[in-house]
Amino acid sequence: MKGRSILKTLLLAGWFLHPLAAIPQDQSLFEERIEVRGESWHLGDRKTYTFIFEQLPLGRLVIELKDRSRRDGRDTLVFHQSFWLEAQGLGQKGRRSYVSTIRYTGSTANDFHLDEIIRSWDGYRDGLPHKVREERRRRDENFDAILLDIEMVGHLERLLLNDTLKVGDRRTYSALVTPREYDYEKDNREFSPEPVEKTIEFQVNRKEPIALFGYLEIDAFRCTIPELGYTLWVSEGGALLKFDNGNHMIAFLEE
Repeated sequence: MKGRSILKTLLLAGWFLHPLAAIPQDQSLFEERIEVRGESWHLGDRKTYTFIFEQLPLGRLVIELKDRSRRDGRDTLVFHQSFWLEAQGLGQKGRRSYVSTIRYTGSTANDFHLDEIIRSWDGYRDGLPHKVREERRRRDENFDAILLDIEMVGHLERLLLNDTLKVGDRRTYSALVTPREYDYEKDNREFSPEPVEKTIEFQVNRKEPIALFGYLEIDAFRCTIPELGYTLWVSEGGALLKFDNGNHMIAFLEE
């Protein structure tokens, strides 16, 4: 009797420490879903993504949450980001860079401010770019939509805000998409094109392991946006871990 009492005590202690483990559960209910309940960004948070084109690192994107407030019962967030991409890795001469500020209410972008710089040169002299030319453009836009752009990959997380998705689920969105194609046939020394309104479908295909940070393997949900050729790998909490634009451009979340 004494031994049975001790065992009962241990089982109760285990239930309090791990209540889900004490009762048989359908593990798929807990492991096979993306659940984003509430805003995952906190003031001052920063994420950095490395861009790779055909196995060559040639760009970086840094996103930081600069301001957060509450309006009409909804969170309003202001993100600041900087992006640069070496066009030399694309078989061209030049470099694209920009800084931008985007204000979101929930998943909707309200204000978009972009300072875009394109530098190009004819060749090199003593190892340095020769005859450097620089063009600048300032863009200010106001709209009421989801904004998608592969140079803003971190903002693709906004699609998942306040939602729960399982493998096989599909969601349809109206989105403003800035078209991007990076390959050896395109001249990316032009300014960014204007966003185009499109209806897109976000699909959760399966869960699979991916390699991150050069040494870590983590399970992630493989999701696609067929209309754009995008593939995204996201965590159970909705964090974007890896991105592929379907045209040899891949972005990884840095450690």
